Amino acid sequence: WQRQTLIAAFIGVGILVGPAALDSRGPQHPPNPAWLAERYPSGETAQLRRVYVRPEHRRRGLARRMVDELVAFAVAEGGYRSLYLHTDPTVPGAEAFWRSLGKVVCDERSAPDGGQGILHVELPLLHPGSHAEVGAPGTRRVGAGTPAPS
Repeated sequence: WQRQTLIAAFIGVGILVGPAALDSRGPQHPPNPAWLAERYPSGETAQLRRVYVRPEHRRRGLARRMVDELVAFAVAEGGYRSLYLHTDPTVPGAEAFWRSLGKVVCDERSAPDGGQGILHVELPLLHPGSHAEVGAPGTRRVGAGTPAPS
């Protein structure tokens, strides 16, 4: 079974400004480097996915609050050794945002062949309250903890 959640940020009455998700699948090889797939195995890795805020609503802390909520979910679920994500550093603001929250473990742009140009990041997996506030204002969980066959 897969431990997963999807949350969404809303402003006003029902105005969706962005989703964010987490699941228990680590990066796969290929297309990612083999050592990354070994370092972040499925089942032991909480992977952030599809963290997005509409451009006109950025720089208001919404993405950070959604990430905090996902971290809290991962800690509450238990059994994770690490929190991982990959991002396209050509998306405006993405690289600076993720570098502010975690450490880059692989920048494919520095690979001899350039890889896929992807930035791979590990975030701290902290206990709720030390970093993440469960139920952060402006976020709503959709389908939290819904088990799905792996």
